[in-house]
Amino acid sequence: MNNLHQYIRELQTCKIDNNQYSVISQQVKLEGIQKLKFISYNVWFDQHNFVERSIELKKIFLNYDPDFICMQEVTQPFLIQLAQDKEICQKYYFSSPFVNQYDVFILSKYPISFKQMFFPSQMGRNLLFGEININNRKIVIGTTHLESLKNNDNYRMEQLKIIKELLSSYDESIFMGDFNMSKLNEEQSIPENYIDIWKALHPNEEGHTMQASKKFPSVRFDRVLLRQSTYWSPSHIEIIGKDPIPYYQNHQKKQIYEIVTPSDHYGLYAEISFNSK
Repeated sequence: MNNLHQYIRELQTCKIDNNQYSVISQQVKLEGIQKLKFISYNVWFDQHNFVERSIELKKIFLNYDPDFICMQEVTQPFLIQLAQDKEICQKYYFSSPFVNQYDVFILSKYPISFKQMFFPSQMGRNLLFGEININNRKIVIGTTHLESLKNNDNYRMEQLKIIKELLSSYDESIFMGDFNMSKLNEEQSIPENYIDIWKALHPNEEGHTMQASKKFPSVRFDRVLLRQSTYWSPSHIEIIGKDPIPYYQNHQKKQIYEIVTPSDHYGLYAEISFNSK
């Protein structure tokens, strides 16, 4: 674990008001919470219909109103779109005022401190995580974007191993994101003490979240994993973001694999419930 800390850096959680950034991070302790709500969404770094897609993504976020919005492939232009939305800025704290070329990012209703842990990666991939005290139990919330491309399964398995090692020091944790798993043997690398919420609640449904393209078939890249616990249990999960953006309600797509939705991924909305003794 000591070696892991060499690759962890603390971010500047901030509140944004009229384009002014105020750095705010503190220990948060909440009581009487019965449910936590999450969105996990790869928002797609591409410029294809960028502004309209961004508008629709923000609508989805505000409509579901989760406690935490965990995103992957966030670019600085998309972060600016979020920062210019008054309602989002009123409701959420930003895990950082800046991102790298494209990165993981969290909007949180609570001003908790976030950290990044960097993996062995050719693509700059990392885990973004923060800790909050709820009902006298600390729980870690994290998001990640594991190494892309089918042949990089060794990277993904190593990255999951590192996540497992880091989170093993916490009693409660949930992490989510784009896992990019495309080989059957990779399922075995999911930490054995974690519940794949989709599989737990929809065991007979494929739950594909990545749309088919010339490169990939439709697959379930996106996951929400909850550590097995006597205190938290999965209560709901659904796929979101399947509706076409307004442009495609009036225009036909020009190519068979053209993306007509807010992202090339669908998002996941999940809820976990607190089991009081």
